[in-house]
Amino acid sequence: MSDEKVLTKEIADQFLLGEASVDTQEFTAVAEDAAEILKYYGRGIFCEACFESRGDLYLDGLTSLSDPAAESLSQHTGVINLDGLTCLSDAAVESLSKHEGDLYLQGLTSLSDAAAESLSNYEGDTLWLDGLTSLSDAAVESLSKHTGDTLYLNGLTSLSDAAAESLSKHEMLYLDGLTSLSDAAAESLSKPPRGELTLRSLTSLSDAAAESLRKYGGALYLNNLTAESRQITDNINFEIKCVCEYCEQTESIFVREADYLAWEGAASGCDPLIQDVMWYLTAPQREMMLRKICEVCCNRRHPR
Repeated sequence: MSDEKVLTKEIADQFLLGEASVDTQEFTAVAEDAAEILKYYGRGIFCEACFESRGDLYLDGLTSLSDPAAESLSQHTGVINLDGLTCLSDAAVESLSKHEGDLYLQGLTSLSDAAAESLSNYEGDTLWLDGLTSLSDAAVESLSKHTGDTLYLNGLTSLSDAAAESLSKHEMLYLDGLTSLSDAAAESLSKPPRGELTLRSLTSLSDAAAESLRKYGGALYLNNLTAESRQITDNINFEIKCVCEYCEQTESIFVREADYLAWEGAASGCDPLIQDVMWYLTAPQREMMLRKICEVCCNRRHPR
């Protein structure tokens, strides 16, 4: 007996009448006439208290999606979460690329060059593709043309020099699965535009790669570099003790003394951005230095 649980037209009607009455994450398939109804969910609904759309669709239990259903869902205006899907036809991807909200496809394990080319036309802010462990250089070149703010490719474990050159065009880039990075790739990724680059699985860098990334002007995350590799970035041994104004916790943050002086304006008579001169700090460390608030208190006061 099949374990498939279908979201039918009748259930979709109930969902539109009252969100709490149906948990859309329970279903493994969606009927095409139901998808045609779901595309209208949330239109015109806005929550002033949370200042965000209430029309987000969580369909991450789906294990399959027909081409007509994908075409219907692409017309939905809020977030669409389809993280349960491990594969999609090129036609389905082409339809979903027309979606204007954030698109979660973290379950996909493969993406054809044609599908990647379709996603190059995706205009939503954020594209989540963390399930992909490999991509052709042609597919990466297409994805780099995504005009939104953020591209998540945390599943990739390696990156060719050509792929790195393509991705250097993207402003917000998440590559936390990479375990190695060539000198040429590091040089490419350090080029403008510079927004945010995460490389949290790297444990070592060559001198040349470290020198290239040192010039990256945005927020750079290299949290797992070994102590030996951190020495490549030159004597990060100047201790700054910061006290959280809310819980009074003291945290020691280590930087280069020259960087700290430059940030304070004592070295150059200016006041550069902290992420420009102390690129190696994590976001919580920067918050602690700038606003005297630790990560725990920050999360409590500003929950995601």
